[in-house]
Amino acid sequence: MRGNEIGNRYLDLEGKNVFDTITDEKVIETVKHEINTRSGVYESTWIDPVAGEFYHEVTVYDFYEPRELIVGSAINLDEFTKPMKLIGGFTLITLAISVGIAFFIEHYLSVRIVKPVTEISDVAKKIDAGDLSSRIELEIDITKFDAVGKTFNRMIDTIQNNIEQLEEAISVFGSVLSSVASGDLKAEVDLNAVSSEY
Repeated sequence: MRGNEIGNRYLDLEGKNVFDTITDEKVIETVKHEINTRSGVYESTWIDPVAGEFYHEVTVYDFYEPRELIVGSAINLDEFTKPMKLIGGFTLITLAISVGIAFFIEHYLSVRIVKPVTEISDVAKKIDAGDLSSRIELEIDITKFDAVGKTFNRMIDTIQNNIEQLEEAISVFGSVLSSVASGDLKAEVDLNAVSSEY
């Protein structure tokens, strides 16, 4: 193509003026811009006449002075961005699956580990408040937690037994002291029996 105006000098291989058939104002403006600037890069949206779909296009052009030609090349940008969109979609799917797996693992660990620890803590608080009837009842097959629960329950049983024995000894001493206070000086406490039990 020679010249710097759209006119009869722009002929195709059959000798027809290439601009006589162009009715799209955007195409005409684009060609005028290429002719006037002689070189550059621009991005545009075009419609594929066969598929009827829009696509993004990048055109690079330059002026070839020895022949007074504007040489350009257009590339369908979607051909380059489509693989990136697929990778982005794959990444989102992978992320969603990873979050799901992480949630499942967190829930599993919560049920399997945090729940027994919470139960042990709750029973310890009840015992601290004076409720020695509380026991740990773990429904878990982790042997370490099971062992901790059984040991804790044995400790509570021992403490409760010791308290009952002390209360009984205090009761025995109290009855003897009560007898002595009322004037019965013959009341006795079998210290050997009391000391062997306590």
